[in-house]
Formats: sequence, structure tokens, C-alpha cells
Amino acid sequence: MSNWARLFAGGLGGACQVLVTMPLDVVKTNVQVYPSTFQGPVDCVSVILEEKGLGGLYSGLWPFLLQISGKAAVRFALFRKCREVASILGLAQLGSTLRNFVAGLMAGAFEGALWTTPTERLKVLRQTHPEMQGRSAPEIIKAQGVRGMLVGIVPTVIRQAFSIGFRILCYAPIKAAVKGFLQGSGIEHGMLPQLLAGSIAAGLSVAISHPVDVIKSLAQSDRHSDDKGIVGIATEIYRESGVTGYYAGVAIRVFRVFCGQAITYAVYVGVVRALDRPGSTPSKPKVTGTLVA
Repeated sequence: MSNWARLFAGGLGGACQVLVTMPLDVVKTNVQVYPSTFQGPVDCVSVILEEKGLGGLYSGLWPFLLQISGKAAVRFALFRKCREVASILGLAQLGSTLRNFVAGLMAGAFEGALWTTPTERLKVLRQTHPEMQGRSAPEIIKAQGVRGMLVGIVPTVIRQAFSIGFRILCYAPIKAAVKGFLQGSGIEHGMLPQLLAGSIAAGLSVAISHPVDVIKSLAQSDRHSDDKGIVGIATEIYRESGVTGYYAGVAIRVFRVFCGQAITYAVYVGVVRALDRPGSTPSKPKVTGTLVA
């Protein structure tokens, strides 16, 4: 099967993930940006439904759909190139795990700067400001310049680099642990250990990096000036909400990413198998769960 077919499968899996988990992302972002407005996630959902209707839970859908669907292709291409660079730098001599970890950090940084930051900027603005629903990238660029689309680039790059690097680093040991737990069940050699390992690694990565995600959301929502930088925004969060402010919406985000990873992977595997030509050797999905969401 061609790489184009695999990228299509990954993109479709990402689209399905967004359609199912988008409401969780909307609630997470609003809880982060307006922590004193809502008494919790349930209250946030009630307020959004009352003020905006069901469509309010899908605010920022198109930028998020573009981001997630295209992220697999961008990440896959960047990771391969960054792995080649890591090998040129001599990191291959230190082992494939370290080389892949460094390649993941580089791929995540480039992805965050070139792809995730502008799409996240649009998504967050539409989620937190009803009047921004019809606002497009050209309009923001016209009003604020190209810099307007790159607000929050530093925390986004840190978040994405850490996310991919961490998943690659811990995926193998988590998968081994899952297979050990399932030993004797008859399913330890199937796709389930791979799916669970990818989802657990993704959940752990977002739980650890969540404070950076809160800073990113606040910067991109324009509630705090991006000129203050990470330290300035982090200081204001602490002044307003204390340490707990850095973990606003963490449970929602972990649950969304865990489920989203599983959905993306399941759809990816199903599409790859469906696209296999009759009579040909079935393709084995070439995705490790660290690069699909």
C-alpha cells in the first residue's frame, strides 16, 4: 500500500476523532481561559448550550478539523526527515530510541511552529469569542499582520516537541507492560496492546505538559497579552488561581486525547485493511501510536 493511502487513512481517522471529541476540547479551552466563570465542566457545557446551542460545542470546528486531519501527514513527513538529520549528527550510534526521541523533539517543534500554531490560534479565538466565529486567517493577518496568526508559538512549540518526544520515549516500555498484563488472554499479540500503549502514552504526555497548554490557550485567546511571554502569563495565572490554575481542564484534555488516539488508530487500521486489494497480502499498519494524534 502506498504512503498516500496511509496518509489518507490517518487523515480520515483524525477527522473522525475531531467529530467525536470536539465538544471536550471546547469545554477544556473555555475552562482554561475563563476559570472563574464556570463552576466546572458540566456548568460550562450548560452555559454553552444555553447561550449558543449545540453548535457552540463545535466552535472552531474547521480549524481543528484541518489541524488534526493534516497533522498526521505533517508529523509523519517531518519525523522521517528529522530522523535522517539525527543520524547524520551521529545519534544513531547511541541507539535507535535516543535517535527517535531527538527526531521527535525536532519534528514536534517544526510541526508546532508551521502547522499547529496558526490552526490553534483560529480555533481558540472561535471557541472563546462568539464574535470571531466567521473570522478567517486573511482577516486576522490584515488586522494584526502575520504575527497575529503566530500568537502563542513558543508554548505551542514546547508542547508539541515534548508531546512527540515523550510518546516515542515511553511507548515501547508501556506497550511491553500492556502485553505483560494481557499475557495469557489470547489478545496480547493483536492490535489492542498497540492501541492501548499509544493512548496511554498520549494521555501521560498531555497530563505532564498541561500547564504549557493553559498558557498557550490564554495567549491565543487574547485574554492576556502575548507580549508578556510565557513567564508573564504564568505569573498572572498563579496570581489569579494559584497552582491549580495550571491544571484547569486537565482531566477533560487527558480523556479527550486518550479517546481521540484510540479513535484515530482504530479508523486508520480499518481503512488500511479496507483498501488492501483482494488477493494481496494484507498490509500491516505502519503506525506506532506515537505519531497518529
